[in-house]
Amino acid sequence: MEKELNNRFKHLKTITRDGETYFFIEAPGGKASNILMTSGLSEYEMSVENSHQPKIHKELYFLLPDYWSLDVIAQKNHEWLFVTLHKLKRYVVEQKTFYAEGHTMPANTDLAELSSQLKQTYLMLCNPIFVKDELSPIISGSKEVSFLGVLPIFRNEFHHKQAYGTNKLLSLFESYQVTERIDEYRTNLVKSRWRRIFG
Repeated sequence: MEKELNNRFKHLKTITRDGETYFFIEAPGGKASNILMTSGLSEYEMSVENSHQPKIHKELYFLLPDYWSLDVIAQKNHEWLFVTLHKLKRYVVEQKTFYAEGHTMPANTDLAELSSQLKQTYLMLCNPIFVKDELSPIISGSKEVSFLGVLPIFRNEFHHKQAYGTNKLLSLFESYQVTERIDEYRTNLVKSRWRRIFG
């Protein structure tokens, strides 16, 4: 997989953190962003329940602002990026399950905010949006590897998705030009029921 990514991206680096390897891709396609990606997850064959489709292979990624460089994410207050990707990778393998667009999960076991910078308390997996062309599927050996972004969302957005479906939430995000790219200044797009009634 590293060979195929190296062929696609000029600025690919590998990072080892607590025994786990990650890929860091700087400015994919010249865009103002950086990618932090799992490594080795695509070796696991995900079997989709009640489906006769071939086994699927995925890697997960966070799409970072361009000013979150390697030096920045090495700092303690960005440790959650690595912890989250490692937890997601370990969970899907240990539980022998699969990931697909729209899958959501709490960001932390106690529903705490992601970090001091990001107040979101849930995560949603999505197909590439901001880097759709750059992260089109890759053929690695005999398998096709595709990618899922990890998109931080607020509690009300999570409940909106549970009530109305993934496509409704993604349509809402699209109307506000929200993508998987992390934005420290993004606000909750779904007002609570009481705020809708009283303004």
